Amino acid sequence: MSWTTQTLLDAMYELDAITSGEVTVSLVGDCLAATMHEQGDLPVVISISEDQMLMESVLFPVAVVKDKVALNDEFLRNHKYLPLSTVAIETINGEDHYVLFGALSATSTIENVMLELTSLADNVLTVAEACEDQIARHPAAE
Repeated sequence: MSWTTQTLLDAMYELDAITSGEVTVSLVGDCLAATMHEQGDLPVVISISEDQMLMESVLFPVAVVKDKVALNDEFLRNHKYLPLSTVAIETINGEDHYVLFGALSATSTIENVMLELTSLADNVLTVAEACEDQIARHPAAE
C-alpha cells in the first residue's frame, strides 16, 4: 500500500512520538508539516507522490554563506556521511536556500518513515553546527 498524505497523517497520530508530544504533525495543503520539538521545534515538510515520499528542512539562505564554493565543495565531499539525507539548493519565495532532504518509497513502513524523519532532523542540526563558521553574521543581529 502506498501512503497518501491523509493515510500517513492518520498513522502518525497513533505513534508514541506524536502522542507524547515529541513531534507535532499537521496537514498543510498537499503536504504534512512536522515540528520536531526534541530538535528545537525544527520544521520538516513531508510530501508524497505516487512512488516517493520526500522530507525536507531548510538549513539557511545561500546569500548568508561567506564562501559558497568552499561550502558546496564541503557538502559534495561529505554528504555521504549524513545518514539518509542529502543537501540541495532550492528557491523559496524567490531566494535560494540550502535544504536537507531525504527520500523514501511511498510504500515504506511507518517505522522507516519515522526513522527518516528523526534522522533528517538530527542531520539538520549536525549540518547547521558544522556550517556555523561559513555563515555571515547579519549586522542587525550584532
